[in-house]
Amino acid sequence: MIEKEIKKRLNNIGFVELKEDTTVEGFKFLKEVPLPIMVDDIKKLAIEKNDIGVRADLISKGIIYVLGCDTEFKYKDNYKEILEAIIKDIKSFVITNTLKVEDSLDKYIYLNSFVGLGISDDEIEYNKLIYLENYLDEHRKNLKEEDQSEIIKNLLVNYEKIEDKKIIPYSNYRLGVINKAIGNYLKSKMYFEKSLESGDLVEDEELKNTLRREIEDISDYSNVEIAETYINYSDFDKAEEALKNVSIYYVDQSYLNFLRGFVYQSTGRIELAIEEYKKAISLNKNREDYYNSLAICLVNLNKYKEASYMLEEGIENNNTSYNLKYNLGVIYVNLNKLEEARELLKEAYAIKPSEELYKYIESL
Repeated sequence: MIEKEIKKRLNNIGFVELKEDTTVEGFKFLKEVPLPIMVDDIKKLAIEKNDIGVRADLISKGIIYVLGCDTEFKYKDNYKEILEAIIKDIKSFVITNTLKVEDSLDKYIYLNSFVGLGISDDEIEYNKLIYLENYLDEHRKNLKEEDQSEIIKNLLVNYEKIEDKKIIPYSNYRLGVINKAIGNYLKSKMYFEKSLESGDLVEDEELKNTLRREIEDISDYSNVEIAETYINYSDFDKAEEALKNVSIYYVDQSYLNFLRGFVYQSTGRIELAIEEYKKAISLNKNREDYYNSLAICLVNLNKYKEASYMLEEGIENNNTSYNLKYNLGVIYVNLNKLEEARELLKEAYAIKPSEELYKYIESL
């Protein structure tokens, strides 16, 4: 999407075709090569009743805009030759024009001209990505999820490519910010720490303080993410250790209780698991997995009645849950409450029909 939006910006350009070859400032402009000028500049010249002619400054500005929109533009080699002949300091010229515009995507386009010109410059690349981030923040509400993901992927890939040692700490900081925003807390912390440990941040106390705050803020999230990873690999001892490092200020204490309960349950400490699951439910009654996990533990201790009470409460708060209704129906069967069991299992079947469940209901 972003590429299409950038290509659309070519509509901001008008092309002047010369009737004959023309020499300006010692450079010969060929009639075969159309010269780009910003439409706004053409309008301004028309209002001022000035002849467009061959305005080297406006043409140079148009060239960098065109090459920023389309890095493989048909006349890019001709345009590069023009710039090299009439602009002494291309980088300064590009930066000057970038700073003159307000629109974030236009700023990105001007700096993106370096790609079309085949010039590698990490300072330009870094600032270009900053403007792309700004564009994402400004237009997030109007962008589709897949378009946002495309821009984020672009940012992650290209910040990672920066090699200038003086800029790397700042690109790592941005990588930390982006990963934090998309929920990759462990990666985010890693990038913040890499940035803080860089020897090139000696004099930037403001960023160092920001990084310390970010690392402190994100530690809980990263420890939860570490615990989840260990749980997925069934390494429950390390998961438990990671959970011990999560502070009481973690934003979702109910989920923290749930994870502790899951670790206890998985290591056979059922009573402790029950205690944690009950704490989780007291903080958040809208999570069906909390109720189901608690019920399973209670059933393991042959506490079918208590398990049924918990699932009944769960259904009151999550009335469309297939799992809660199915599990309570099965528990009712074990309690010999067959009529109630059939009713609940039928409700579960209405939510998610299956031949196996149909046969089970018919067998009761």
